[in-house]
Amino acid sequence: MGEVEARFGQPVASLIKHYYYEKGYTLDQLARLFGVGRATVSVWMLKLGLPTRDWKLPDPAKINYDTYHNK
Repeated sequence: MGEVEARFGQPVASLIKHYYYEKGYTLDQLARLFGVGRATVSVWMLKLGLPTRDWKLPDPAKINYDTYHNK
C-alpha cells in the first residue's frame, strides 16, 4: 500500500474512493492502475472498511439467447 501511496501522493483510501466510487473503475481496473493484483485491492478495501459495489446476474428475460446459438 505504501508504494502506491508514494507513487500517487495520496492515501490508498482516497484513491479508491476517487477511482472506484466516483469514476466507476472496476477492481480489475484499479489493480492495473496500482500495479497490484485484484485480490490485493479487495483486501485493501476490506481492511479500510470500503464496501465493494453490489453485482447481480443479468435478468434472464432480457438475454438474447439467439446470439449464443449457431444458425
